[in-house]
Amino acid sequence: MKEQPTKQHILISTINAIEKHGVHNLTTRLIAEEAGVNNAALHYYFGTKEELINEALVMTLQNWMEDTNEILSRPLDLRVRLTALLEYLTEGSMRYPNIIRAHLFDPIMNCASEGTFLTLYAFWLDRVSGELTSEQPGRDANLIRFEVHGALMGLLMAILLQNIPHSPLGLNIQDTHHQREVIDRLVETILDDRH
Repeated sequence: MKEQPTKQHILISTINAIEKHGVHNLTTRLIAEEAGVNNAALHYYFGTKEELINEALVMTLQNWMEDTNEILSRPLDLRVRLTALLEYLTEGSMRYPNIIRAHLFDPIMNCASEGTFLTLYAFWLDRVSGELTSEQPGRDANLIRFEVHGALMGLLMAILLQNIPHSPLGLNIQDTHHQREVIDRLVETILDDRH
């Protein structure tokens, strides 16, 4: 690498390394190789491997929130915006499944009730369900929130289980036709005001 490494470059390289190797297989050596720097640079900018990984994962969550805000702020029909949001989440989850696994590990496996992921996920749920509640007055806000959560978790599980041999899903979420059907059904479920 010709230019002085920056904190941003190291963070992006860390995200790439997590996706290539998984967070549990990640070493500072692998991150340094991905970034084209030595271990000293990692420690200079971040102190510990854990702080570096945490900051990289926070960066992905911030991007997720920014992209969600941009999609939901478009001057389009609610159904179109919700479809675009689920398409974005599907594409990102399929492209970065190890990042998704890294975010979900502590809340699921360690029953961690605190942390950046759960905090930002709560904000994300507020943003999405708030948009739906404001455009569908009279619907139960908690039910909308639960439906949005259920749709996202179902989508993520379908994507994360996709590469397991003999997956129980019975459909290929990577197939664009199946993907379109799944997203359309999820949108219908979330927008259905008969509940």
